[in-house]
Amino acid sequence: MKSYKKWLLQTCILTILAMTPFLGIIGFNYFIDPLWLYSHQNSFNNVQNPFDERLLKTHSITFNPKNYSAVLLGSSRVTYMNEHEFPMKTYNYAVSSMLVEEYDPYLTYAEEKIGKHFDTVFIGLDFWGTNVNRPKVQSKDLNTYIKEMDKPFYRVKKLFSFNTFEYAKQNFNSSKQNKILFNSFRTYNRDNVATAKAVTNEEKAKFFHDFEVEQEKEIYKYDNSYKEMLMQLKKSHPENKFVVFLTPVAEARWQIEFQTTEKWSDYQRWITDVVDVFGECINFMTPNSVTKDNNNFYDTQHAYPEIGTLMIKRISDRKGYIPHDFGIKMTKENINEMFNVIEKNRQKSF
Repeated sequence: MKSYKKWLLQTCILTILAMTPFLGIIGFNYFIDPLWLYSHQNSFNNVQNPFDERLLKTHSITFNPKNYSAVLLGSSRVTYMNEHEFPMKTYNYAVSSMLVEEYDPYLTYAEEKIGKHFDTVFIGLDFWGTNVNRPKVQSKDLNTYIKEMDKPFYRVKKLFSFNTFEYAKQNFNSSKQNKILFNSFRTYNRDNVATAKAVTNEEKAKFFHDFEVEQEKEIYKYDNSYKEMLMQLKKSHPENKFVVFLTPVAEARWQIEFQTTEKWSDYQRWITDVVDVFGECINFMTPNSVTKDNNNFYDTQHAYPEIGTLMIKRISDRKGYIPHDFGIKMTKENINEMFNVIEKNRQKSF
């Protein structure tokens, strides 16, 4: 009997010793939480790698829903807009290369998680989304994420993952040194606020050069289903108030992109389609005092967060300084007049 007890004790000790590294990994994964499965924050997890924003932000709204009254949807350009700058409690659900067809399912899912309809839905639209030949993003469908999250013990099992551990280490080291140590131009803190990595003038010049090369190779064709997708989005959510804006790009890029008559016509068609569906939009994608200054962008199309704050002030009617020409309201009544104004600025570059 004594030998049995001794054997049992030894087995327990060996099991605990063998499990110690795994327990350490589990604890570390929870402490850093690189998958946004929990809501805690500390000085070692305040720099987060957005390796899959669709997954991370869906985790956040699923497992840590709050009493949001508004949601913000859009592409990576919109991720830099600080949700806490809005006058109402807003969730920034924008993700890299978000497609128009994704707005409906993501909006529907977010409302299911908070248990009510949003009072306001802010939507940022990009011209690149109108190209039927736009590169397809290698991302999972929302339903794929949902099916995985619905499995028993999903959050617990993720803590046992060595992939989670690798991301946790990246976030830990980046937070400790307070700088991005992973391959991304964007990082998040635990309040879902994104910041942009500082770039050199040489890097910025390369971004512009690369865009010019891409323009020469681009095969553009306006997506005839674009307007229908916007109409379906609005039809599927009659309870929501939609506030739509067109995201800015550096003017140097804008002038290159719309220098041809064909592309200029597509630009006008795009805005006309948006206004037909929603009644109006706020157009930041024009030549203006903000887009003329390349220092407001870290590449050709991503404005720094402080520009996002100006956009929030404009679209939510917040008080404070906003350049008078940044954000033109375009309606069915004034659209042709506004096109004439924008056209004059376009012609100046020729």
